[in-house]
Amino acid sequence: MATPHSPGRFVWHEMFTRDLEATKKFYSHLVGWKVKTENMGEMKYNMILAGETPIGGFMPLEMIKMPGVPPHWLGYVSVPNVKEAVAATEKAKGKVLVPATSVSVGEFAVLQDPHGAVVAAWKAKDGDPPEVEKPASNTICWDSIAVPDAEAAKAFYGQVFGWTAQAFGPANFMLKRGTRDAASLDVVQKNVPPHWL
Repeated sequence: MATPHSPGRFVWHEMFTRDLEATKKFYSHLVGWKVKTENMGEMKYNMILAGETPIGGFMPLEMIKMPGVPPHWLGYVSVPNVKEAVAATEKAKGKVLVPATSVSVGEFAVLQDPHGAVVAAWKAKDGDPPEVEKPASNTICWDSIAVPDAEAAKAFYGQVFGWTAQAFGPANFMLKRGTRDAASLDVVQKNVPPHWL
């Protein structure tokens, strides 16, 4: 049964790693995650389960065809249309690292904001995971971006994901999708690499 889409919400996370077995072992000990291998047609997928709930995946780093990319987490934001998110990224002076790509369960693109922070746009074929008011234990519960220029980041993510920003500290903002919180934004020194956490 299809579930509704919730544009502007982080709905999935993937860890790209050089050592799948070591990564599985680390997170199993840290937060009790299990991994279930799913046949996704074009590939085998290492699905992360928190209890019985799928929350993300582990991916081999070699799937990224760009040299020098370190192991990292990648968050996926639900969008109404991936190709429109790609066009908005280019218009807002970001980069498209992976163009709109169809897979068996939806369509995605990997985007880089003008600072260099990387995030993905995602449109699931069958809707997004159910939205909950209080995340369950040992699930991924929050996403935050650190950049040196809040105004540029607010403008970019406003164009690409439709987020608005509300200040809650001298260098901190809540990124909103309508009345709901989507993520937070922290202003950092220029020597700190821009990143999503």
